Amino acid sequence: MSLKIVFLSRMPLAGAPWETMKCLRKYANLNVRWICECDRYPDGRVFPSDLVYGKGREDHLKLIEEADIVHIQTDHFLSDDSILMGKKVLIQFHSCPKRGTYEMYKKYNAQYYTIRQPMQIREYSGIPSLPTLLDPEEYTPSGETHEVPVVVFAPSVNWEVNIKGSKAKRLVNLALNETKGIKVDSFMGVPYLENLKRKKQADILIDDVVGDTFHKTTLEGCCFGLAVITSWRSPGMVYSKLDSLSDTLRDLIENRSVLEDSKRKSREWMVNEWHPKDLVKNYLDAYEGLMNGKLNNTLCSLAEIS
Repeated sequence: MSLKIVFLSRMPLAGAPWETMKCLRKYANLNVRWICECDRYPDGRVFPSDLVYGKGREDHLKLIEEADIVHIQTDHFLSDDSILMGKKVLIQFHSCPKRGTYEMYKKYNAQYYTIRQPMQIREYSGIPSLPTLLDPEEYTPSGETHEVPVVVFAPSVNWEVNIKGSKAKRLVNLALNETKGIKVDSFMGVPYLENLKRKKQADILIDDVVGDTFHKTTLEGCCFGLAVITSWRSPGMVYSKLDSLSDTLRDLIENRSVLEDSKRKSREWMVNEWHPKDLVKNYLDAYEGLMNGKLNNTLCSLAEIS
């Protein structure tokens, strides 16, 4: 399929458009460009980017005009959106809780999607999903072993536990500080490439232990072959909720074989169940259907991502 795809996003969305763009180029041979308005967050997180709007604006508008499909990720930044009218538009929602743009964008003749994560599938109930792509051939385990296990926790938000989308930062850090026999690397506001480098050097990664879900950080941890603790039950992840996190950590650090087995399973899950060479078909089917005027109403059940 020789299509010109343009991703549009206001923000870098944890690097999801960047990684998905690279995988679609590599494994689906699609001509994909990503235009974002901003490649960083105020907290210090800076992400690789393809094209930043404003640095060659006329060229960027020409790319949009010539695109077969405009794939909006969460929201766009165009003050004059007339260029989108009449185009094939796919809108993929990432954010939880749901934003007002969900209703605003109904003016486009668009196909709605969300990202294939349990929280988003519940939040945007009734619309299909596309998986975030991350390449395990690019992101590989360090091969290092540590006498004292390294636990990494890199929440993107500082919200209290009762807010939807919270990573329970304060309470998770409290549990980490009370756990003996580990080295803790807990951080926020770090540039993306440094974030990945620090995760790669760990043994255990803590994702979301409150929301019955996982996030892109789980995919990163699985690529690196870490034992990934999250509140979603999956063969490639170590299940734990916040109230059992301390016990889960102790089980991993006191039983080296359990830790090593969990690390092996996470990498195997990423390679065998979430490899972009297989998952790009979801995008090809979505784009082909959109081009042919056949909207996709096939929902991904939560059981399918276990």
